[in-house]
Amino acid sequence: RAPERRDTYAFPKNYLHIWPRGATMLVALPNADASFTATLFAPMDELETMERAWSRDDVAAYFRDAFPDAVAAMGADAVVDDFFANPASPLVQLTVSPWHFKGQRLRRDDDSGDDDDDDSRGLSVLLLGDAAHAVVPFYGQGANAALEDCLALAEIIDDLRVEQKTDGSTKPADLLDLIDAAFAAMSRDRRRAADGLATLATMNYADMAENTASWRYRARKAVERTVARYCGPSLWMPQYSMVTFSRMPYDAVLERHFKQERALTWLCAGLATAIGAGVLLLGARAVSLRRG
Repeated sequence: RAPERRDTYAFPKNYLHIWPRGATMLVALPNADASFTATLFAPMDELETMERAWSRDDVAAYFRDAFPDAVAAMGADAVVDDFFANPASPLVQLTVSPWHFKGQRLRRDDDSGDDDDDDSRGLSVLLLGDAAHAVVPFYGQGANAALEDCLALAEIIDDLRVEQKTDGSTKPADLLDLIDAAFAAMSRDRRRAADGLATLATMNYADMAENTASWRYRARKAVERTVARYCGPSLWMPQYSMVTFSRMPYDAVLERHFKQERALTWLCAGLATAIGAGVLLLGARAVSLRRG
């Protein structure tokens, strides 16, 4: 946090601010009171070493060297105080298979001894949200994916109800079978999307922490934005737009992204070749004019 309340933001307020440093990065998010909440992401062993073995001066020197403009805005003392006041926490990513568990049936005993009145029920459990697919936060899709799980389950149940409905009524046993089938379908089909999100979140850390510092990466993204603008979403849609502004399953996003990346590589290579050829021709033309 900034050392004291500000009337104006130290950095533009409508942005996620990133200081990429390879395996490490500092991220700052704006708050309503004109301050920023900053988070340092780094390998856990490095953070634990900093907490355990480094002095206040060591930590201050590290932040001044790695993130000088951020420290200038926050204040060196405030940075060190916040660092030691907030212990490092590990990030968790969870992959579970299967999501659906179907246990043994449970028999309700009564005094009548009448087996015809048996109210047996099977234990059927489905994991959703973070219980099934907790991901690292670098795509900001954890809560969205959990809500989308609920929507996907409701859609599967609706589809199965239409398929299984025969006489306009649903018996309790049929309903239980429908729920079991829906849970199994979620475990089979939705899990692919969840695994895709885990991959996307990990990939985005590399983009944020390292690739954003590369001019080649930024130039490539500029070319992609131009292509997307003129081609439209039916032909070209950037990965971020597919994830954030569509209901395309995350595994389908990955598949389309990799196809577009291959096409973008060829396009950028062609542009680089054309630009290089143009520069050579202009240079040759300038030489010939001087000689003439």
